[in-house]
Amino acid sequence: MELGVATYLRFVASGAVCCSGVHLALTPID
Repeated sequence: MELGVATYLRFVASGAVCCSGVHLALTPID
């Protein structure tokens, strides 16, 4: 199974946005 570069980058980008969003939501801002 070969993934396109655009699909791979989109998957990585969405994962990074999701993780950073959860991190910001769980981290109290001083």
